[in-house]
Amino acid sequence: MIGWPLDSNVIRRGSESNTFGMVRHRADGSPKPHQGWDFHAQTGTPCYAIASGKIVSVTNGGDYGLVVVQSFTHGKPLYAAFAHLSKALV
Repeated sequence: MIGWPLDSNVIRRGSESNTFGMVRHRADGSPKPHQGWDFHAQTGTPCYAIASGKIVSVTNGGDYGLVVVQSFTHGKPLYAAFAHLSKALV
């Protein structure tokens, strides 16, 4: 079963471009994919695993800041990345 990562899962700024799919645009106006949902949360808000699985990496740096990547199975192997975290307790 897949759940939600936050107690309140609200798309950041209510913007479609912060949702999953072909919702972003290149400089020439052509569509490009966004690979997830960007949720609004205050610093320090607890973020939970979305399914039973394993933590495969914890990295810090770059555009996504502190990132935890989780692997899990939902009919096939899948991964979830939790980015822009203030800390990771895994």
